Amino acid sequence: MYEWVAGDSPSRFFRSSTTWEMLRPRQEEVDWCDVVWFKGAIPKHSFTMWMANYDMLPTRSRLATWGMIVATDFPFCSRDVETRDHLFLNCEYSHDIWSEVFIRCHPPMSSFTDWSELLSWIRAAATPELKLLRKLATRVVIFHLWKQRNNLIHNHISLYVASIFHCIDKELRNIISARKGRKQFRSLMSMWLI
Repeated sequence: MYEWVAGDSPSRFFRSSTTWEMLRPRQEEVDWCDVVWFKGAIPKHSFTMWMANYDMLPTRSRLATWGMIVATDFPFCSRDVETRDHLFLNCEYSHDIWSEVFIRCHPPMSSFTDWSELLSWIRAAATPELKLLRKLATRVVIFHLWKQRNNLIHNHISLYVASIFHCIDKELRNIISARKGRKQFRSLMSMWLI
């Protein structure tokens, strides 16, 4: 007779689900989990959003805290220190991109001042469809702002806000079109094109 022991509980039968749970113990679910990780998201956008949520992207202010000799001013505006919140929310450049997104995703009551307000805005959507659209739009904006920041620093190429928003718009349309067969994605295109 064989016995399978997973943790402290012996069993006569092997169960892969029990083994999986033992190998990957669960932690308490964090409050931002539903905003960062969800079905239908693009992996590269999810990864960038996850890193931004943890404030782990190598912004100039973080690089300086690691002891690297770098200028900490933000390359888009050169007026403030490059932090996650300034890069994605407070800079005039990013603010102009967000204003285009807000036309389609209903603006917040006031401008975002920090990351938690952005997450609250996503969660505060009136309908599940609007919440999904806000999730998708937010991660595409975060991805493209980070991409443009890197493009400016490493390649010295600066694009206009209209060009960046054109890329965001095109990518979001492609994401929605590719998933139009899914029930929760069916109304998103009409919401985005308003």
